[in-house]
Amino acid sequence: MATAADGDDALLSGCDGVSLLAGRQRMVSFFQAGVYESMAAIYETMEQLDPDPELAFQAAAAEIAVALRLTRRAADAELSFALRLVRLPRVAQALTAGDIDLRRARTIVYCTSHLPEATARAVVA
Repeated sequence: MATAADGDDALLSGCDGVSLLAGRQRMVSFFQAGVYESMAAIYETMEQLDPDPELAFQAAAAEIAVALRLTRRAADAELSFALRLVRLPRVAQALTAGDIDLRRARTIVYCTSHLPEATARAVVA
């Protein structure tokens, strides 16, 4: 029997191939959640150094842009999403668990971003 470690998905049965695909997507979600968690932690570190939220955001976005080779605009957008994800811990947990993918997490976060935090959390629940 072929395994995922063999590196040749064509050797897997159809069912095993689908299971492998689903497992890989769960792993991708797990790692993406970790990336956004790291971004939020960088912001928190910057906020400790400078309590002005705007300056902390700018400093964190600059660090993220360099680390990930992003444009400043892209880093701003990614950090903004990371901080919105912190606001909805159940969404972050679902992404980490692989229960949802990044597209679904973004949809939930952005569709609730206009709501007060307590209301957004209730919608997510």
